[in-house]
Amino acid sequence: MFEELFDGPIARERQRESPHPEERRRFLRHLQALGYQHSSLRAIACELIVIATRLDLSGSDPLDAAVVEAAARRWATHQLRGRHSTDAALSRRNFRYWAHQWLGFMGRWADAPVAPLPFSHVARRLHRLDGGRAGARARIDPFTRLEDGDISRLVWAAGKSYCRRGDSGRR
Repeated sequence: MFEELFDGPIARERQRESPHPEERRRFLRHLQALGYQHSSLRAIACELIVIATRLDLSGSDPLDAAVVEAAARRWATHQLRGRHSTDAALSRRNFRYWAHQWLGFMGRWADAPVAPLPFSHVARRLHRLDGGRAGARARIDPFTRLEDGDISRLVWAAGKSYCRRGDSGRR
């Protein structure tokens, strides 16, 4: 694969000698099968070298987003200091994206638990306050996104006040 993408012997040698050449080669073949152009594959191959050298892939444990994010920040800082990049956000984004794709392809990406949405605790509390009596209108999935005004309408629909003394709002 590296021979197809890189003409120069130095570039090919760098690809072969960098960490995890077989895993990178398999991933690039996968992307080629998906229809990626040679120019894109060359850029991705270079990005994968950076990822392979910046992340500790020696074990078999999955890596999570926090580890990848920390490495992406260090890489972006290195790029700015060396004046190789003028956009730290772009460097971080590319590192994160291709690390996620490659690690996912290898089965080494650990999905982070999904954080509950803002105000989901309010929705759960409203459901408990209602006790299920108001039917479908008061039953709220705790992961439903609530817009402005929805909470007060839901509180008053359940016939209970969720405001504490001193809070502004209807009583």
